[in-house]
Amino acid sequence: PDYAAIAAGIWAAVAGAFLLCHLLQYAVFRARLLRRHEPLDCISGIRVVLSPAAPGPLAFGVLDRYVALPADLDARYDGQEQALALAHELGHHARGDLLANWAALTVLALHWWNPIAWIAHRAFRADQELANDARVLRERGPDAAHAYACAILKAAHGGAIAAACHLHTVNDLKGR
Repeated sequence: PDYAAIAAGIWAAVAGAFLLCHLLQYAVFRARLLRRHEPLDCISGIRVVLSPAAPGPLAFGVLDRYVALPADLDARYDGQEQALALAHELGHHARGDLLANWAALTVLALHWWNPIAWIAHRAFRADQELANDARVLRERGPDAAHAYACAILKAAHGGAIAAACHLHTVNDLKGR
């Protein structure tokens, strides 16, 4: 038997399955968010919606761009916190983070067998969030730091979709 061909076939099958799983997971996630959404605004071609399926503020979509805010936005966040959370999510679109996430997932799919690739992917996502945090605070000034920290705490939730940008997940909360 041609072991190199068998190994290459297994590698390609796992890489393809990895990408397919992420595409399907994203499609289900997107459909769930938009099933009962309420349009709020359109800012620079990015649709801002309220969704009962949004656990916290998040950006998603590369061609069809969205920011989803949780349905309990007014009850959970004050006005300044809402503005900061929206600025953070809009920043992901402005910086091209959503496209970068798909590129990073493609690289991770090709290197699925390499533990260093998984560590690098996690560091990439953490750096992406920290850079966006720094941009928001630089634009809004030091007076916004406390409200921004409050928004981060209120937005913390469990899971995350790799292709989307969530304001914060519980696992990333300490570092941020």
